[in-house]
Amino acid sequence: MVEYFDIIDINSNFLNKTAQRGSELQKGEYHKVVLGIILNLDNKLLLTLRSENKFMGNHWETTAGSVNAGESSKDAIVREIKEEVGLTVSVDGKRPVDSFIEGDAIFDVWIFNLDFDLRDLTLDQSEVSKAMLIDIGELQDLLETCKTVKSLKEVLKILNKYKIENYICQK
Repeated sequence: MVEYFDIIDINSNFLNKTAQRGSELQKGEYHKVVLGIILNLDNKLLLTLRSENKFMGNHWETTAGSVNAGESSKDAIVREIKEEVGLTVSVDGKRPVDSFIEGDAIFDVWIFNLDFDLRDLTLDQSEVSKAMLIDIGELQDLLETCKTVKSLKEVLKILNKYKIENYICQK
């Protein structure tokens, strides 16, 4: 299936045009991507291993994906998390906690604290081949293995910036 996304400027303003996934964008053009930081009640971060047939295959990441043309960031994060790992999230009253730019993508970052463990996941094998839960303190060590996508460095910065304990349920 061919996917299209809206073209936006550096301030996330719509430029009233779309592009097909994989298209090269002009200077000053971007597309929106959503990224979910999903923590369980044991304060562990959900990571997934990208399927080997994808770009950056066999690298660890958090759930993320492009916002489709006409779709909101809220709708996209709900869809991506459901599609990739089978979890249902609520975004009522929520906004992205942060954003960052990587190449021609502007990432909206969402944080969720959910009651789940690995047995609750349903992985879309065309997207991800494995999942694991990791202590936030171990993320730096994983980054040093060079078996992660670039955006995980941003995830670590955001977790530190927002003192993630503000988002985590304490037992």
